[in-house]
This record gives sequence, C-alpha cells and structure tokens, in this order.
Amino acid sequence: MSMFTNFLATDKVPETLFGFPVVTKDYTEEDLEFFREHPEAAGYYDLGDEDDWGGEAEGQAAAKGGESGEDDYIRRVNAAVNDAVPFVKEHEGFREKAYKDHVGVWTVGYGQTEIDGRPVREGDTISEKNASVFLVNRMRENAAVMARQNPWTRNLSRGALSALYDVAYNLGVGALSERRSPNLNRDMNAASANHDDIVWRELPTYVNAGGRRSRGLVNRRNDAILTWGPRQ
Repeated sequence: MSMFTNFLATDKVPETLFGFPVVTKDYTEEDLEFFREHPEAAGYYDLGDEDDWGGEAEGQAAAKGGESGEDDYIRRVNAAVNDAVPFVKEHEGFREKAYKDHVGVWTVGYGQTEIDGRPVREGDTISEKNASVFLVNRMRENAAVMARQNPWTRNLSRGALSALYDVAYNLGVGALSERRSPNLNRDMNAASANHDDIVWRELPTYVNAGGRRSRGLVNRRNDAILTWGPRQ
C-alpha cells in the first residue's frame, strides 16, 4: 500500500525521506513548475510502500555491521509511531458514527475530521479497522511532514517523538510549525543538547482547543509526560 503526503507549492520535494526514495507521483517537471508558480495549488509525493517503513532499513544497517544516523532516526520514528498509536486510541476513543466534537467539528473514528480527503459530515460512519488504518497512515504522514518542517526532531528520543506525534495528530501538524510554535522551534534550533527537555517544557502549552483551555487536553499532556517523560 503506497502512502502519499502533501507538499506545498513552495516546498522542495526531497530525493529521500527516512532513507527511502521519494517519487513524485505522475508529475512532469512542467507540473512541478506549475505548483511552484501557483501557491494555492498543492501536490503529493509517494513515500513508498507501507511495508517499507521499518525492518528493511534496519536489516540493511545490520548487514553492514552498524547503524547510521539516518537508520537510527528511521528506527526511532517507527518505534515512536507504534508507541503513539495506542495512546491516541485511548485518549480519542472510537466512534463509529459522526459526531460534533467540543468545538463543533464533525468527527468520526479515532478523532478524525476527514474521510477520503473530504471533511466528515453528519451521517458518516466508519469501521474500527478503517479508522485504525487512517490513524496509522496519518501518524506516518505527520512524521514525514515534521521531518521536513522540524528538522530538530532528529535529535529527539523515541519518547519525545511519541509525545509530539500525539500533539500533531490531536491538534494538526501545523501546530508545531515555526509560525504557530515560535518558542519551540527557536529554542530547538539554538540548542546543542537536551532537546528532550525542551519538549517536556513546552508540551503543557498545547492545551487549547477552539481558542480555549481544555481540561481534557491538560490531562492528555500530563499523561504523555507520565508515559514518556524524563522520570520514566
């Protein structure tokens, strides 16, 4: 199963991501030039088969007698996604039928607000199996976006990555962008060490929904710190 992630018109599509080739899906150079000239447009690139996200790169590293920095990052990303999925499921809960969340957005499954690329609507339903597939794919897509948007994620531990992947799924990956999280990005880019400490310091600030502080998000962030934080 191939996985795709959106790239903005201003993005430079990377040649590789997490050690795997990135292939622009059916796009000519003329198409890509169009995307660059029209910021309102966007495209997608292929991150390869889902099965490639894991053992293959680690096996290649082992065959070489060691693990490169990139291989280690791939390992941490995959482990962090695997850790974050059950955490997200527990905190989101599963709903087969569409409902309005506490800020009035139609939602279904494990807190998803879209189905097949369109917003969830009243009357929509989803199976638990399909909701799980959506969750895992969205977590992986978010990880790919964060690898480009937040290069300092390469310096984070498995636990800190898991905590931020939960934030990205819960609030949208844009919540961790430089525009919406200037303090986090500024301090991460300036730090030479102790990047995890910055995550644990900033994590409790991601507790607003619809412009208001949410007790549920406060509890969720506290649970993330208890699950993956420095005391563990």
